[in-house]
Amino acid sequence: MYASRKESHDWYLSSVAANCTWEGPVLRAHKRPVDPVYWDAKKKVASEREYYDEMHDTFSLAGIHALKTKEQAIETTDDYDVPVYGEVDLWGRVAQFELGYRAEACMIRHLYIIKSAFFRRYNAQNDQREWLRIKDDLALITEQLPRRYGCEVTLV
Repeated sequence: MYASRKESHDWYLSSVAANCTWEGPVLRAHKRPVDPVYWDAKKKVASEREYYDEMHDTFSLAGIHALKTKEQAIETTDDYDVPVYGEVDLWGRVAQFELGYRAEACMIRHLYIIKSAFFRRYNAQNDQREWLRIKDDLALITEQLPRRYGCEVTLV
């Protein structure tokens, strides 16, 4: 997840995997995930081209991705250079994979804002005005995200 601002200057979350933003508090996938068992059965009866076309469309794009552990989430924030990770409740169709899950819908339970990763988003070259802007933005995030998504927000 990535925290950013819209023209209204309100903070919101957007996906790192898909081109979408979430108004909250319930996040819905644009396409339902498919159970991995389906792919084994599909591979046996479909042509290779048909299998990979559908796999890319469904497997790569479907569902809200959730990792299994907090450690994986923290590592992923580094991989994607994002300052936010969280804990979610998943429901609807949920498919389990090796590294985590893909769900039809979720609700955010807790968000963690990594201050050091958040600071990198700014060009704060020891400019006092920029540091004040960062401080103001962090205050806004910790005020607006809980209201928008109905969850706790913790600065770490």
